[in-house]
Amino acid sequence: MPTEPDFDSRQKPKQARKPAAPEAVGGVLSDEDLVAGIVCGSEELFNELYDRYFRRVYGFVYNRFGNRADVEEIVQETFTAVFESIGNFRSQSSLLSWIFGIARNTANNHLRRDKVRDERTSQTEPEFVQAVYSMATYSPEDQLEMRR
Repeated sequence: MPTEPDFDSRQKPKQARKPAAPEAVGGVLSDEDLVAGIVCGSEELFNELYDRYFRRVYGFVYNRFGNRADVEEIVQETFTAVFESIGNFRSQSSLLSWIFGIARNTANNHLRRDKVRDERTSQTEPEFVQAVYSMATYSPEDQLEMRR
């Protein structure tokens, strides 16, 4: 009489475990170890990468724009792109060079979007452009009256 297998066929197969994130030797991880850890899903190591390179990327973008609001937006988009595409990093250049390339492309995209927006705005007929006034130009009494 054949014996039945001693496992339940309804059990889910075991999933392959992700490799463990590397641990720092001497307290500092190399860029390669950071990338390997981030690919493994380590949020902590991405935060370390962010802390390591934020100031340099911010300075790089700030030198090009000088406008803090634009710079902060571009730097945020840059690190979002780094996070989303870290698996594509191939170590053909330094990690910082790769991040600078992403920052440069993000900045160029930002400039193109601004240029398109400015062209569309300049092509708009003046009678369709309505000035927007700030509530700050009105007295507190006038502001209260407008809200009623």
